[in-house]
Amino acid sequence: MKMWQGEIIISGVFIVLSAIFFIMAGDFAANLNPMDVGPAAFPRLTLVIVSLLSALQIVLSLRKRGQLIAEKKNSKRVTVDNKLVLLITVVLMFVYAQLLPVVGFYIATTVFLFVVMFLMGNRRWLQLVTVPIGFNLLIHVTFVMTLGLRLP
Repeated sequence: MKMWQGEIIISGVFIVLSAIFFIMAGDFAANLNPMDVGPAAFPRLTLVIVSLLSALQIVLSLRKRGQLIAEKKNSKRVTVDNKLVLLITVVLMFVYAQLLPVVGFYIATTVFLFVVMFLMGNRRWLQLVTVPIGFNLLIHVTFVMTLGLRLP
């Protein structure tokens, strides 16, 4: 697959997912304060921005395709060197999503990040341990301590 084709496909997927999540955000509980924008406002704003940037990426990819055709150049091709690692990573993302409500965010995220980093070839044990812990600490400080949100 050519690079510009991949960019268009991924951007299209982001637009579709953003539309789905935008609709799902309407199910958030109503706010008690009528002057408040409500809990769906920030996710919806973020999804609109993602959709607009994805649409911009599609335009830029089509423009890049036109330039390559005009200059009679070949586009870079996207290759996957190790398809098994890619497949395992995708499966691990689904397993991670299923484990979140069972074991909780912190444990599932720590194990997921450790396994994926190891799978991708990282063998530095200090990084394999500190990155997942540091990521969880950053998420905890940002969302739990600062914003007062609960994680699953």
